[in-house]
Amino acid sequence: MVFQALGFEKQYIIIPETNTSEKFTTSVPLKQTAKQLPEVQVMPWATLQDFKVAVRNLELPEESTLTPDLGPLPAKYKSIFEGPVMDATDNVKQGFKHHQQQQQQRYLVPTTIRIF
Repeated sequence: MVFQALGFEKQYIIIPETNTSEKFTTSVPLKQTAKQLPEVQVMPWATLQDFKVAVRNLELPEESTLTPDLGPLPAKYKSIFEGPVMDATDNVKQGFKHHQQQQQQRYLVPTTIRIF
């Protein structure tokens, strides 16, 4: 028998012919190996040459015609320097709080699931 898995060395086990029972039990320790897989570049073009041709033939407008809609402007702009003074401890607490919020939002599962 051959035992093989990604990240482990291939192991061969020979089952003895003298085994008369229908079952055979053994322990197969696999040795871990580090393999570096080749880099894969995903592009919407078949070849790098096709990508270069697409970029060369791209026609961009001379002037930007898009104007972003910022919505209603606030009555008063606030300066970032008007906030409370923070020392190193407060800065760490704020950073940790922000990190926790990101972690909680990452694993947020919707309570209702719509099929159709």
